[in-house]
Amino acid sequence: MKINNIVVSTGLARSGMKVRECFRHCVAANVPGIPFVDDQDRIVGRFSVRHTLKESCIPDYVVAHAELLGDHVGCLAIPEEHARKVLDTPVDPFILDLDRVATIGPHSPVVKALAIMEKFNTSYVFVVEGERYVGTVTVVAIAARMLALEQGV
Repeated sequence: MKINNIVVSTGLARSGMKVRECFRHCVAANVPGIPFVDDQDRIVGRFSVRHTLKESCIPDYVVAHAELLGDHVGCLAIPEEHARKVLDTPVDPFILDLDRVATIGPHSPVVKALAIMEKFNTSYVFVVEGERYVGTVTVVAIAARMLALEQGV
């Protein structure tokens, strides 16, 4: 399997963008995160849906005691007003540092992509050629490609 058969094109996050725009990019491409780029389109960080939701919607004490929560915790529900406020928030405070960005080259073997994902404890990596962003590879995209191979596609 080759990376170029698995790469998913996505949008890019930029300073000043709203969370709503980044969520739309991620949902449209079915990826959990997108690159955060500077004015020259160089990747300088990462926008993650999971990280954004964690930081904006889940208090630390709830995470610490998650296994104790029941299924009926209405007092901890995310009100629609808060959801709208999160969507209108600029992405900048939610961006993960460059040292937490997993990348591979477009000619890398799939096993390298999987190994990098494990090393960074993530389910996706960005594919870059030089400093140019090419797309994203996810574990789900790899699984889908494996299934397609089984069907002779």
